[in-house]
Amino acid sequence: MATRTTPQIAYPKPDGRAHLRPSLSIFLSGTNHEENQRCHLQLKD
Repeated sequence: MATRTTPQIAYPKPDGRAHLRPSLSIFLSGTNHEENQRCHLQLKD
C-alpha cells in the first residue's frame, strides 16, 4: 500500500501510565497450563 493513499491513524497522546489488565494480557499471551502446575519462574538473587 502506498503511503500517500494510507489514511493516518490519530492515536491519543500517551499519559505515561500502563493500561493493560493482567487477565487480558495473560489471555493474549496464549499461556496454557494446568491449574496445579508448579511455577517455572526461577529468580536469581
